[in-house]
Amino acid sequence: MSQSSPNQSLTTSFHDHFIYNSNYRILICRTCQFALLPKSDAIRLHLQRVHRYLDLDLRKQCLADAKTLDLASIEELQSLIIDEPIQYIQGLQLLDGLRCDACQYLCGTLNSINLHCREKHKWTWGQEHKPMWKSCHIQTFFPSERRKFFQVHPPLPESPPPQITTDTLIEQLLQRKRQSDDSDQSQLTIVPDLTQCSRGIGAYSWYRGTVIGQLH
Repeated sequence: MSQSSPNQSLTTSFHDHFIYNSNYRILICRTCQFALLPKSDAIRLHLQRVHRYLDLDLRKQCLADAKTLDLASIEELQSLIIDEPIQYIQGLQLLDGLRCDACQYLCGTLNSINLHCREKHKWTWGQEHKPMWKSCHIQTFFPSERRKFFQVHPPLPESPPPQITTDTLIEQLLQRKRQSDDSDQSQLTIVPDLTQCSRGIGAYSWYRGTVIGQLH
């Protein structure tokens, strides 16, 4: 699913601290990088405990905005089955995880995957038993006991700006100098070669006298 666009009915202050994802119907705290429990009391307590530095009126406004949102229940999110890797969900913490090769079980620590493979697949560590898991990127909606990981594709890194070599820089400077010289040359007054006309020196003298007369 693609990332949801901001809800235009919400205040700017709300967007500064929270992200509403309409695809999964979750409210994500930008600071904690987890989804808030979809209960008004839970959101109020979160604002009170975690965001006490916010002005009271601002916390009230954020709570009022949150109450207007369509939020999925905890049961809906816990029962959500995400078998294949999805595009990462903006705002949720991106974690380094491990995936079991046998059953696609996901976890966040080496101890957890060791325990899982021993208990579920009778796996033991040794030269004949190589690790039966792979590294991956994972996310979860909620922390602690409601934690349920799903695999995601990490965001693509931003392309670095093109490197400008010394030769390229010199060539650009020379090109600018040539363009400047051409522009200056085109603005010079071109005096006609009157020595080649039929009147020869006489016409040239007349032209010279006229120009000098204009200068006085």
